[in-house]
Amino acid sequence: MRRRIFALCIVAVTSLALAFAPAPFPRPERGSDHRKDLEKMEGTWTRVLYKGRQENPMPIIRVTGTRYQYEDFPNVYVLTLDPTKRPKRLDLVRADDPTDFYRGIYRLEGDSFTYCIQDRISEADRPTDFDSGKGAWVAVFVRKKP
Repeated sequence: MRRRIFALCIVAVTSLALAFAPAPFPRPERGSDHRKDLEKMEGTWTRVLYKGRQENPMPIIRVTGTRYQYEDFPNVYVLTLDPTKRPKRLDLVRADDPTDFYRGIYRLEGDSFTYCIQDRISEADRPTDFDSGKGAWVAVFVRKKP
């Protein structure tokens, strides 16, 4: 009988302690970092450095929401960012042809944007550092001032 009373007391005390425990801190909204980085990417960017397998004649990009486009180039890409991974991840998928895509990583530092990407690779082959030696290419852009 004493054991039952003791067990009931333990349950009652635990229940009271949990009932008056403070609420947990609210979690940040899922995907909010994604939106923050997309907002930071908005605008026109001029390429200042390029290392890769061939010279890329398109030195200016425009980012509007998830729309990514090289100046004077008709193709539009859908930009997806994942800032929760380390390093941060970037995907570009051509809007009218999903078989034309790029996977890579990116870095945003003030008015500077750097990426290392490679076309048509699996997730397992995504670049993990900013080295163009593995078939990927690296570009550094600075925000174009109005």
